[in-house]
Amino acid sequence: MQQVLPKWMWTIGLILFAAMVMSVTDLLPRLAIDVPRLRLASSLSSAAVVILVLFFSGRSQWAPWRLIWCAIPKLNEWIFPDLNGVWVGTAHSNWAAIERLRTAATSGEKLNLDELFDLERIASPIVIQIRSNIFGIQIVSYQANTVSKSRSLSSGIERDAKSEAFLLNYTYRQENAVVSATDSETHVGAAMLEIEYADLNRASGSYWTKRCWEDGRNTAGKISVARASRESNLSTSQLQSYL
Repeated sequence: MQQVLPKWMWTIGLILFAAMVMSVTDLLPRLAIDVPRLRLASSLSSAAVVILVLFFSGRSQWAPWRLIWCAIPKLNEWIFPDLNGVWVGTAHSNWAAIERLRTAATSGEKLNLDELFDLERIASPIVIQIRSNIFGIQIVSYQANTVSKSRSLSSGIERDAKSEAFLLNYTYRQENAVVSATDSETHVGAAMLEIEYADLNRASGSYWTKRCWEDGRNTAGKISVARASRESNLSTSQLQSYL
């Protein structure tokens, strides 16, 4: 997982913490309280870490930071977005073009490559569960046309200054319960979803995979999803019910 809190926030936090330690250590001697600076700094550091973890580590709907983010929606834009929840939509794959190319290669048929652009993409319902907090993001997804599960390997959020949107980038591993001639037992892929500031409940973007790349069957396509629930701790069966 990758951190979702902007680097400037970590920097400001460290500066404020250092200022707090210096202020307290200067104040105590004036109050005739003799506490070694190193011990005091260690205690304050421990207390700050505990408070930070307790406040930001939760992912449930009742996590303290999520309640505050809900009360002050601008925090999604100013600090980082709360993307927790179940996202449901459609994935459109280029599998039709891959099949058309393979059929033409097998039969020796002359193929006009321009017609590949006119082929309808294969649509499949998809459900994505995002679990995030200040320390990182976890993503799990299922598609209706497969008996597979995808789990993120790495992920991160960045701001696109030009489009005023968040970019959710992640790599994932897909494991297939049933291996077929047109699929591998496991493969890796990547996705990039754009989420506009104006509507943090919708995301769209692209994905691509390393699936069966040796013979040119590595798929790619588009994803479009909308948040259907803010609950982020659903079981496999509960997630699949959305499909």
